[in-house]
Amino acid sequence: MPVALARLALTCLVGLPALAACATRVGPAVTIAPVSTAQHLVFRRVAQDIFYGMLVTTCKGDRTMWDIGTPANADPAPQEIAYGVAPPGYAVRAGPLPLTAGCYRVTVSGPATSEFVVDGTGNVTLRQHR
Repeated sequence: MPVALARLALTCLVGLPALAACATRVGPAVTIAPVSTAQHLVFRRVAQDIFYGMLVTTCKGDRTMWDIGTPANADPAPQEIAYGVAPPGYAVRAGPLPLTAGCYRVTVSGPATSEFVVDGTGNVTLRQHR
């Protein structure tokens, strides 16, 4: 058994209080609401895990587009988040910068990531989970 896999198994057995935390996530952690565009993009959180922030970067990770967070888990955590609009209780740490054509990565606390693409006309599509 590779060392990394052994460490993960050990962490799941003794290091995490909830067995659900050891489950493998299948599919995106965040989806995009239908009819979202670069000018009005709405993220929908899929997982009900702990949520304390969201980071949007380019897929290369070389530019932060928007970053929000809170020092404590807000109750209840928002299920939908409009790009550029921090939910009540969340602070903007960077951005928002305009979304132009390109590939972007959204990371939510957990951590879990999803990627989306903005095309030249402003349409937004979620990239297929690998």
